[in-house]
Amino acid sequence: MTGSKMPHVFRLAAAYISPVLFTILLRSSFVTYRPPKYGSYEYPDYTRIIGWILSCLVVVPIPLHIVWQLANVKGTIKQKWKSLTRPSRTWGPSDSARSLKYLDQSQDERPLKILAFYNITGRQRCATNKRCEEVSMLWW
Repeated sequence: MTGSKMPHVFRLAAAYISPVLFTILLRSSFVTYRPPKYGSYEYPDYTRIIGWILSCLVVVPIPLHIVWQLANVKGTIKQKWKSLTRPSRTWGPSDSARSLKYLDQSQDERPLKILAFYNITGRQRCATNKRCEEVSMLWW
């Protein structure tokens, strides 16, 4: 989008390291949860309930919105998910020449295997050099 490549470390962190660390931290915080105390004073149950409600108010809308969107789109679950995880037609490069090329390229041409290869190696896997040059203009 900006015309420059994202550094390799950031690609790996955004694609793999951050999601894994977030999942590990979230699970460990649930497993090791202990009711809060201040010295020898234990807070009453209703304060813990209020704390959990406030915490859930921030997170619960995300899965609720996903379920709502899945219920309102027609098709099989796989088709619904694929449709909802694609960028909108208005999303893309601001430069009009690159934007037209980006919009012409189908989102199906970038399977997960190719994206994973790019995130790990920083290189693209293409059938021909010409195709790699065309795609490289669109991806960054």
